[in-house]
Order: sequence, then structure tokens, then C-alpha cells
Amino acid sequence: MLLDNALRLYGSRILDNVDLGRLPDIRSRAAVAARAMIDRGDARAFAMGRKILDRVSEREH
Repeated sequence: MLLDNALRLYGSRILDNVDLGRLPDIRSRAAVAARAMIDRGDARAFAMGRKILDRVSEREH
């Protein structure tokens, strides 16, 4: 899964003060992680974050 890979690669750098376990579902966790990647990550993290957000929004519609 894209989110698992992203967290493995960037989790420690982007989630320093975020507790994904407190969020109610996988979509919420994915969206928060993706936004953190976009805000705090490098270019690759930004691209992965955008891809995650695109997938989350596709599934909402």
C-alpha cells in the first residue's frame, strides 16, 4: 500500500507530533500523513503525498 511505503520511508521525519492512531479511519490517516509529507518532506515525499491525496479524494466520490 502506498501509505505504508510512505510511512516506512518518511514517518519519522514527517510525523514527529502526529498520532495517526487517534484518527478514526484509514482515509483520515492517509490524508493527514499526505499533508505532512507535502509540508515537511522533500520532493519525493511531496509527490507521494499528492498521489495519496488524489487516491483519497477518488474514493470519496
